[in-house]
Amino acid sequence: MIKFAFTAVLFWAVLFAKAQEFSKNAYGEGLSDAMSCQTGVYAIGYNPAGCENEKFAAVVSYFDRYQVKEISQKSAGVILPALNGCFSADFNYYGFKLFNRILTGLGYQMQLSDKIKAGIKLNYHGLNVGNSEEKYHAVTSEIGFILSPLKHLELATYIKNPTNSQFSDLDTIIAVDFQTGIRYTFSEKNFAALDIEKSSLYDKISVKCAVSGSLNKYFDIQGGFSTFPFTVSAAAGLVFERLKIQTAVRRNEFLGYMPSVSLVFEM
Repeated sequence: MIKFAFTAVLFWAVLFAKAQEFSKNAYGEGLSDAMSCQTGVYAIGYNPAGCENEKFAAVVSYFDRYQVKEISQKSAGVILPALNGCFSADFNYYGFKLFNRILTGLGYQMQLSDKIKAGIKLNYHGLNVGNSEEKYHAVTSEIGFILSPLKHLELATYIKNPTNSQFSDLDTIIAVDFQTGIRYTFSEKNFAALDIEKSSLYDKISVKCAVSGSLNKYFDIQGGFSTFPFTVSAAAGLVFERLKIQTAVRRNEFLGYMPSVSLVFEM
């Protein structure tokens, strides 16, 4: 009975207040997901058009999801340049024996012109509820673009699950998610970003604002907020020659705090 009640509580957390969404990395958490214009390994899980890098890069992340051990999340992603573009792959898992969910994806990004980048991605979703041996599966897609009309200005848009694919015979919804944004870069690590997100799960539009600054070549900080649900976030990154350690904490008005950490390695 206790296990059943606990599973029911987790189901509520998964189905409401955006807790059902996978987090991507600590850097994105620190920017409150104002990431549509982001490029590089941190773009994995956000706009597929941003998943570019001149050399191999990898990121692993851990999320203490609202300080509930049973829904903590582990993630990993890689970017590999190939065929005049970049391939990206990621794997994400959260849950425990009675409830767990995975998301894994494969994407490809390329430069269409000097000012336009495009990306596509296919995702596999897996869901297991209770002790049932039956597993639920779904496949979704993503497409995105990044436009650079001016030297320091970027515009971007992407959509997840445009075909509205769903788990069969299950009430859990995979959202159709549209996000568009603008970013102005003052220097390499100093920028301000504004994103607008519309999800099929909610009637309201979420506005996301973020800033990033570099104190020196070894240390940078980020901060941001989103409006629905209301969240505030802060992050800090420690940069070495090929390794970066990124930490963040984000507070959701309904669910509380979610600390996270990411490790990035670049060749």
